[in-house]
Order: sequence, then C-alpha cells, then structure tokens
Amino acid sequence: MKRKIVLGIHIGHDRNVALIEDGILIGQLAQERIDRIKHSNSHHIPYQAISRLLDYCRIKIKDINAIGISYTNVIIDNIIEELSSELLEVFDLHEIPILGVSHHTCHAFASFYTSNFNNALVLIADGAGDIIEDKIEAESMYIADRTNIKLLHQRLQDFGLTRTDRKNSFHLDYMHPIDLTKQISLGRKYEQFTYLINFKHDEAGKTMGLASYSKPLFQIPPVKLHGLDFQLNYQEYLTDINEFRIHKGLSWYSFLQSYRAGIASLAQDIIEKYILKILNNVNKTGSFKNLCLAGGVFLNCLLNHKILEKTKFNNIHIVPSSGDDGQAIGAAFFTYKKLYGEIQTSSSTLPYLGPSYINAEIVERLQHFDLQYEFVDNAELSNIIAHSISKGKIVGILRGRSELGPRALCHRSILADPRPKDMKDRLNKIKGRELFRPFAPVVISDEEFKYFELIQSSPYMLLAANTRKEFRKKLAAITHVDNTARIQSVSEDKEPFIYMLLKAFKSVSGFPVLLNTSFNLAGDPIVETPHDAICTFLNSDIDMLVLENYLIIKKV
Repeated sequence: MKRKIVLGIHIGHDRNVALIEDGILIGQLAQERIDRIKHSNSHHIPYQAISRLLDYCRIKIKDINAIGISYTNVIIDNIIEELSSELLEVFDLHEIPILGVSHHTCHAFASFYTSNFNNALVLIADGAGDIIEDKIEAESMYIADRTNIKLLHQRLQDFGLTRTDRKNSFHLDYMHPIDLTKQISLGRKYEQFTYLINFKHDEAGKTMGLASYSKPLFQIPPVKLHGLDFQLNYQEYLTDINEFRIHKGLSWYSFLQSYRAGIASLAQDIIEKYILKILNNVNKTGSFKNLCLAGGVFLNCLLNHKILEKTKFNNIHIVPSSGDDGQAIGAAFFTYKKLYGEIQTSSSTLPYLGPSYINAEIVERLQHFDLQYEFVDNAELSNIIAHSISKGKIVGILRGRSELGPRALCHRSILADPRPKDMKDRLNKIKGRELFRPFAPVVISDEEFKYFELIQSSPYMLLAANTRKEFRKKLAAITHVDNTARIQSVSEDKEPFIYMLLKAFKSVSGFPVLLNTSFNLAGDPIVETPHDAICTFLNSDIDMLVLENYLIIKKV
C-alpha cells in the first residue's frame, strides 16, 4: 500500500514545518534553526525548512500527498488559494489537496494528537489566532477523542489600533480612548505587562522569571465568569497600576525601577487566576481526567504545575512546541485526518523530530575550523563529561535529532554542575542573559519525584515545581529564588546517553541531576548544526564541546 504523507506549514512568526507519514509524526523543524533569525518572523513560506526536513526524512516533494497550512491574524480561507498556487508552482506539483487550517484548530490538533490520551479537554490560550468576522481568536476550548475534536466554546478579542509592541497598546497614557474598553486575550494581557517592564516581543519568559522576585503589586478582585466567557479589556489592571504609581508619587521611570518585579508578579498572578478559574468552572466535578494545553500561554511552566495542583484534572499534556512553532504539526494532523481518517494519539515520537548529523559532516566542520578532536565511545564519553562538569567545566552538547520547541532537551544543550550557587551567574554572563534568570535541571526519571515536588512526570521542561527542601541548598544553581525548578526528566529508553551521563554524574557527585540550558547565546536561536555549535563554542567561554561522539576541549 502506498504511504500517505502530509506536509504541514506555518507562516508568520515562528515559521515551521512538519511531516506526518501514515498518521505518525515523523519530523518537525522551525525555520529559525536554519536561517538563524530568532522566531523567523515573515509572511513568506519557509522553503528552507521544508527543503531541509524533506531531505533529512528522505522524502521528495513529489511524494507529498497533501499539505496543510496555518497562519496568524488572517481569514485563512481567503488566502489559501494564493498560497496553494505558489506552492504548486514553486515545487512543480500536480494538483494535490492543500487545506487552510485555522490557528486555534492547529494548536488543538497539535496538542491532542501528540498526547497519549484517548479523550481530553483541550484549552488553547495565546496572544491571538485567526480573524473571525470582525474579531480575533483569544481563548478556545475543545473536547477531543480519537474520532473528533469539537469546539465547545471560544472567546474572541477586538482589534487594537496599533502593533502590540508600541506604547499605544500597553501604556495607559499613550492608549487611544477607543482602545481602552476593547476585549483582549490573556496572552496579550501578559504581553502588555511584559512590554510595560521593558522586555521585548517574545520575552514573556523573562517576565515569568522576574515574577518570582516579588509579590504582586496588588491583589486583583475575584475573576468573574459568565459560563466560560469573561470580560478583560485593554485598560484592565493598567489603570490600577497607574493609580498605584501616582499614590507613590513616582515618575514612570522611577516607578519601574522600584516596582518592576512586582508588576511581573502581578502579571503572573492574573494569568494563573484566570486560567485556573476557567478550568475549575468547566471541570467542577472532575469528570474530565485528561487536559491538553497549547498556545504560547502554556510555555508558562509555573502556571502549568499550578493547574495540576489546583484543578481536578489527573493528567496534562503540552506539546513542547506549544507556541506557534508547533502550528505546522496541527496543520498536518488536521489535514491527514480530514483526508485519510483516524490517527492514533501518541507522544512516542516526541521530542526529537529535527535533523541529526553523520560523522563525516561533523569531521568536515571540525577540520574546516582546524580544531583538535577525539572520538570517544559512549561509556567513556559520559564519564569524561561527568567528571569535567563536577570540576566546574561547562559543556556544549549536540547529539542526535534536534528537539522541537524553544527549550533545549539535551540534544542541543549546555550542561553544567547544578550544585554551586555561583554557577547561575557564571552561565548567565557567558550567555549574555539577565542575572535574575533561572536555569533548569535535567534529572533521571527514576528519581525526579525524589528531588522535586512534582505531581506528574515532566519530560519537556514545561512544569515548574518546588525543589524539595532538603535539596535546595545542595542544588542551588537550578533552584530559583522562589524554590522552584523547571524540570526535564529523562528515561533510559527515551534518551539512553543522557541517562547514562546523569548516572555517571551521580557516581561522582551524589546527584543524578545536571544544569541544562539551551545551546545558544542571547538573541540567537538554539544551535542546529555542527557548524552552529562550533561557532557558539568558539565565541563563548564554554569549556568543552561534544558533537555526537567527538570531544573538543578548548585550549587555555
């Protein structure tokens, strides 16, 4: 029987592509990993990522049976003909089905069909989805099983007058009166606070990190829901912040210098209270056991673990590329299901879905840079890395297929000792990050509950739980100021080498835990190729580089 292959494409910020073969997700790649432009925001089709992923998966463009496309802030049905025409012409294809898939539908399909659930409630929350009549998608709720994903409820937001990163959208003094009472999404409300405290587009993670350094600026009133709907407008809470500032008799500049962390904490408090209220309202009796989450809001790992703590869901699943960098997965799954039938839900192919690199490619790059290297087998390599890290060395590692999503999961990571308190400052300086930003631990799955107060396993660094009290000082580099850690757990069957490395580090340190951060410097995408890894290594104070089984030690 001829195989059925569907290509998923997302256009906009975080452009990406995905491949489904016979109902199974076999590949995903973000354009930023190839063009080296963080978030790769463009209205152009990501041809480089398409070409690279097809080449890696040994699939020719003429083998593709259908294509699913998603976008942002458009009416997808109005533009699909133009996009289809371009794709067919560029790739010299005969007519094949090319479907436009709405933004929130893509998020829902990406999350549910990468889970292991037979059924689930699905909540989507992001900055903005697609246009529906004269409004835009804000939050959407679906019910899903193997036969269908059905929209239960959708909240819409209004159009603002300007770009979200201009002061007209987030600073009350600049806001046009027409905008003040317009409805806004939870994701954009969090963005408002992010911009207000002088972070940039797609730096909401910094807001989350800073929030732990303070209590909320003030307590918000109880969240009111009408069914599953609620009122949240552009000026909401910004008016209260301005009144707080005036009461303190401070200029905006002085106010932000003094209360920046309190504003970040307020943003975190708002997002948590709204999401928890929504979920508890829809699942009062606990009849829904499984919850799938998607959209950029759910990259917030503090929020995600609180959902487990404070709702009646037993299990949650979040695809690692929860933001728009996972849209192509949903577009491909939707298209496959519509054209070819049932899909079995499975997280078994996550999270390593990008390309890998053969020894000959690595050696060619090492010789190009005139670097000395040694080929070491897995057992010896894990011991060398473990002993080096225990002595304070910092190691960049590139092994296997690259991980999907914005967080490195040990295939494109920088690894270091999780114990010394000063390791956090040292790494932040190396990467060019703000000193308040935390680092994450990677731990063997056998012992993740021993060291961290997790409610469920955390394989994708999407849950932040407290480090257990007895280990907080002993694991100081990965324990944040609020005592939380953003955990990645690794099983032996899923990632045998990293598991072996963690075991080796335990033998020399007593802890099967390492500090794990993305292999990049500030402002850069995570490294993808051996070339990217070598450049980052040479342009930083990283001590050692591991490319598959090739070990490179920087000369002092």
